[in-house]
Amino acid sequence: MRVLFAIQGEGRGHFTQALTLKAELEAQGHSVVAAMVGCSPARRLPDFFLSRFRADVIRYDSPNFSPAERTVSLPRSIAYNVKRIPRYGRSIKKIRKVIRTMRPDVVVNFYELLTGIAYGFYHFRPPMVCIAHQYYFMHRDVNLHGVDRSQVLMLNMFSRATSLGAVRRLALSLRPIDDDSAARITIVPPLLRPEVLNAEACRGNFVLAYMLNAGFSADIERFHRMRPDVPLRVFSDKPRKRPVVDVDATLQYHTIDDKRFIQCMTRCRAYATTAGFESVCEAMYLGKPVIMVPSHLEQQCNAADAVAAGAGIAAESFDIERLLGFADSYRPNPAFARWTRSAARVIAGIIEEAAVQSHSSLRSEALAG
Repeated sequence: MRVLFAIQGEGRGHFTQALTLKAELEAQGHSVVAAMVGCSPARRLPDFFLSRFRADVIRYDSPNFSPAERTVSLPRSIAYNVKRIPRYGRSIKKIRKVIRTMRPDVVVNFYELLTGIAYGFYHFRPPMVCIAHQYYFMHRDVNLHGVDRSQVLMLNMFSRATSLGAVRRLALSLRPIDDDSAARITIVPPLLRPEVLNAEACRGNFVLAYMLNAGFSADIERFHRMRPDVPLRVFSDKPRKRPVVDVDATLQYHTIDDKRFIQCMTRCRAYATTAGFESVCEAMYLGKPVIMVPSHLEQQCNAADAVAAGAGIAAESFDIERLLGFADSYRPNPAFARWTRSAARVIAGIIEEAAVQSHSSLRSEALAG
C-alpha cells in the first residue's frame, strides 16, 4: 500500500503524529511515499521531522493564524490570509499534481486545510483518511463546558473543510467513547511517539514550561522573581544564541528540541503549557500534572476536554504556584496509558481497511462497466 501524507505545518503535534504513524505503517510492510506540508512561508519546518521522515517533503503555502503576543488575533489572521488567496489557489493546484503524480492508494491528512479543499474540488480517486483531535469536537455527544458554543461551531466548520471528501475522520481522544457514524467520526487513542511510550518517568524537582507565544514568558519571570527556589525549564521558539541559556541557578531557557523536551518531560515535577493537544497527552501518559493556558479557541477546547479527563487545571496565566498546589494532590490515570499504547496499530488498521474498500469498489465499477 502506497500512502501519501498531508500535514498541517503549524505547531509540533501533527509532525510527531505523522512520524509515529509512518513507522507503524512501514513496520506492516506499507510505504509512505511523501509528505505534503502546508504552512506559512515564515515557518521553519522542525529539524526533528526533516531528519527522521526519510521521504520526499513537499511544502506549499497554506492558511495559518497570525499570533499576537499572548493570543491569536482573529482580525489580523483574516486580513493576512485574504491577501494570500492567489497563493493558496496555486497550492491547491500543486496538491492535485502531487496526488496525480504519486498515485497513492490512500491519503492520510493530518488536519491540513488545502488538501481537504482540494478533495472537495477534484474528487480524487484515492480515499482520504483524516486524523486530528479537532474532529472530536464535532462528535454528537461532546459538550465542552465553559467554551462559547458559537465559537466551537466555527471551529467545527474549519474541521469539516479540512476533511471534505474524507471516508473517515479519526478523532484522537483522551478517552474511549462511541463512534459517531453519521459524521463519519471514529474515536481513536492519541498517537504518541515511541520515545514517549517507552520512556520511564520519575518525579523531579523542576517545573517544565512550553510556549510558542513569547508574551507568556512574563508570567514565568514574574513567578521566578517571587520564588527563585523553584527550578524552571522553559522551551520556546524565541531565537537564542545557544540551545540552552542559564539565566541563573534555577531559570533555564531552551530552544525547541524534541529529544531534550521529552527528557525534561519524563523528569519534571509538573508541566505548564498553552494547551496543545500533543504535549498534554504526553504529560498525561507520563503521569505529570498540567496547567493549561489557552491562547486561542482550539486550545480552549483542548483545555476544557483535558480538565474533564483529569489531566490538570486551566488558567488565564502561567500560575506556577497554583500548579504546584495541584501537583501535590494529582493522581495519574493508568487507564489512559493502556488506551494510548494501542493507537498506532489501531489507526494503521483503519487506513489499510479504507484502501482495501476503495480498491474493491474500483474493481466492482470496472466489472460493471
